[in-house]
Amino acid sequence: TWIGDPHPDFTYGINLNFGYKAFDLTVFGAGSQGNDIYNYTRYFSDFNTFQGNRSRRALYDAWSPSNPGGTVPIPDANDQVSSRPSSYFIEDGSYFRLKNLQLGYTLPGALANRIGIGSAQIYLQGQNLFTITRYEGLNPEISISNNFNGDRNRNLGFDGGYMPASRTLLMGLNLAF
Repeated sequence: TWIGDPHPDFTYGINLNFGYKAFDLTVFGAGSQGNDIYNYTRYFSDFNTFQGNRSRRALYDAWSPSNPGGTVPIPDANDQVSSRPSSYFIEDGSYFRLKNLQLGYTLPGALANRIGIGSAQIYLQGQNLFTITRYEGLNPEISISNNFNGDRNRNLGFDGGYMPASRTLLMGLNLAF
């Protein structure tokens, strides 16, 4: 049964540069739309893989006679069926991530010359500031890794626990002599 497609309908990006007087702003974002991800981390967090560990979803959204609208299989230590590959693990992997935002200020030329340099710019930069997605895993921008025989397509759309993108804040100074 076909239960998902790791190939996005389209990928996109935006790159904007603004300048006003001595200030400049650079914005770069990227995303994908319409791809599905097999969230294998649910196997570890929602089922009896590690004794006693459960996600909040597995505890509070599990089906039971008192919760017939539950979206997670009932917790059962002897259940060997619910954790098998199924549409339960498939999630929409669409996302948009602001990858880079930089605000800079260039010192006036007269001031730069007075301190003996050609030009100077101070800037504040943020990387991976936010991600908009409904994906419940750690990172919807999963990478493709090679398996032992070099076939990269077998892992396409498979999230086996990729780490989230690090958020970075930088403050810098560009000097030209």
